[in-house]
Amino acid sequence: MKILVVAPFDSLHGKRWAERLENLGHDVLGLDITHSSSRQVINNLEIFSIPDSKYDLFPLVSYLGKIFRTRKMIREIEINYRPDVISLNWLYHPISLAVSLFSTRPIIATPWGSDLLIPNLKASDIIRKSGHCFQIRKLISKCSFFTCDAEHMKEALVRFGAKPQLVELIYFGVDVNEFNSSKRSNLFRSKYLTEDRDILILSNRQLAQVYRIDVLLKAISLVEFKIKNRLVLLIASDGPERKSLQNLCNDLGIASFVHFLGRLSDEEMFKSVASADIYVSSSPTDGGIASSVAEAMASSIAVITTDFGDNPKWVSDTGAGLTYSENNELALRDAISKVALDELLRESMGERGRNKILRDNNAITETKKLDAIFKKFAIF
Repeated sequence: MKILVVAPFDSLHGKRWAERLENLGHDVLGLDITHSSSRQVINNLEIFSIPDSKYDLFPLVSYLGKIFRTRKMIREIEINYRPDVISLNWLYHPISLAVSLFSTRPIIATPWGSDLLIPNLKASDIIRKSGHCFQIRKLISKCSFFTCDAEHMKEALVRFGAKPQLVELIYFGVDVNEFNSSKRSNLFRSKYLTEDRDILILSNRQLAQVYRIDVLLKAISLVEFKIKNRLVLLIASDGPERKSLQNLCNDLGIASFVHFLGRLSDEEMFKSVASADIYVSSSPTDGGIASSVAEAMASSIAVITTDFGDNPKWVSDTGAGLTYSENNELALRDAISKVALDELLRESMGERGRNKILRDNNAITETKKLDAIFKKFAIF
């Protein structure tokens, strides 16, 4: 089966999605919604992109330009590569909309969370809210089937027009062989820890406003002095907010023990997660359990995340970690302090988290479910 995966390939999530389908024996082609180079190859996966234009000077011109350039690209791909089905990831984007409007292939759409829930739009931002609603409704009307990883995401899809019987819950799944405690590295830890600073906290969400890394930094700054003196925070990601977050660290007086590592290779990513003592996600809009949180759980790491959506079901209800009210620095401060002070608690949380992922969020099982849906709708 030939599958066209439309996704943000600057995200590890997008790359893994395509690679898992390839591992099932399918011929996979990518269309990247984040890069403007015409073509790239990632781990032997051929990925096309929609090139930028010199006329993309204004938002509306850029938006319409991407739609028309995508129309041309999608027609060329369907003529030359003849995909049997399209896997459309991340719905709120002009390229995603154009694929839904101009493709003649069955489309299986999978929202990731923030693309559907758009938390940053204020109530007064009527134009953007209306634009988002129009685009999502139009895109949904053109898709054959939907997958998502939480009940509240299914409810959101239905509100935008999807038929309930055409939405199935499928988790992204974790590669439990890659994410496990055996990847823990004392050498990695020794790069950042000292005799006094002996507790390693990790965040690897994208440095974008939607993920509220600023809340984590403010919470760290509020931790009691004797605990804060034992902490090291690694930010293993990159994004448009990096400079402003680094400036915030300086303003908060925590820059000396907060390290911005940028994007890591896959191997370094596995190592960094397994080598942490605590994993923190400050995102207020995940779909179901975020892949990064599930990966930390699979690596037997205690996790702290917001109480948004299904997070409590996976984290606090299972004893795998703590949840806190979103955007609440004081609540996050208290959670970090509690977990940091209790090594036995961290070990217990890590063990419970690993067991939960093995049982309910294993990549092998979840990918097979997805594969069955693709085969059902493919035109071959």
